Amino acid sequence: MRRKLLATLYCMAMTLPVVSSNNAQAFDWLGRIEIDADGLKSTDPQLRLKAVRELQRYAIEWTKSHLLLALRDSDINVRNAAGRVLAKHNAKEAIPTIAKWLASPDPQSKQVAADILGDLGAQEALPALIRSLGDPDPTVRVRVVTALGKIGGDSIIVPLVTRLEDEKSEVRLAAVQQLRELGDVRAAIPLVGLFDDSSLEVRVAAIAAVGVLGDHTAVPALLRELRGGVESIKIAAVTALGNLRAKRAFP
Repeated sequence: MRRKLLATLYCMAMTLPVVSSNNAQAFDWLGRIEIDADGLKSTDPQLRLKAVRELQRYAIEWTKSHLLLALRDSDINVRNAAGRVLAKHNAKEAIPTIAKWLASPDPQSKQVAADILGDLGAQEALPALIRSLGDPDPTVRVRVVTALGKIGGDSIIVPLVTRLEDEKSEVRLAAVQQLRELGDVRAAIPLVGLFDDSSLEVRVAAIAAVGVLGDHTAVPALLRELRGGVESIKIAAVTALGNLRAKRAFP
């Protein structure tokens, strides 16, 4: 019965072209979309993954419902592939389901969830991401910090500042980089607190970030960094002072 229905849809769609999302081809037929989507019901996860890849060739308005269902697939690769396609097309309907992946016991699922939510760039994803800043896996925390930076907004500055005290240097570094990109002056003084960080990379990044945030109250701390013996620190401090046009640094 279903095959007969699909065949009927295919015939009806002969005059209804659908422009593919990546312009790889000019036309496709609604019946063909249904046939490809039928692969999502296969017991073989590789065939379900293939179905998702086939569906990404079509306009998202015709495939969104199928891809949203694929977000609940039992196979992580199928779920992730569907999520990335939906993110590419800014399908905010995917946020509630993907946000739940952040509570998964699987670190990979949480990392991918953070990536996809960041790509979606929607404020609706912020609460779930902010809750995940304390995830026990540092790689997850890095991805969450990066996702928050992609989304942006005033409400994420304070949560990102809290990660400047993370026990892992890679998380601190990610937080510094995102705060620099966001350009919010409120981050300047907390960043000064990293000038004596145990990680040289974090110290250099923090000094450079302060230089672009425009807070002149950081100038005395930058001047002190000129007296150290580490060349990369001194170079970063000189550059930061130059960016701030700090006349006190001239002598």
